[in-house]
Amino acid sequence: MIGYAVVVPSMAIVGLIFGGLWIAAIIVGRKGEAARAALMATRTPNP
Repeated sequence: MIGYAVVVPSMAIVGLIFGGLWIAAIIVGRKGEAARAALMATRTPNP
């Protein structure tokens, strides 16, 4: 979408929004995986 900004300048804004959402999803996903791993490490397995 950033490439379309040459033709339609408003596409730069849309591209930046989606790029920011993509980066935010990666960061939040990593934090969630770390929290899940910490929770699983503290649990004891049921016999």
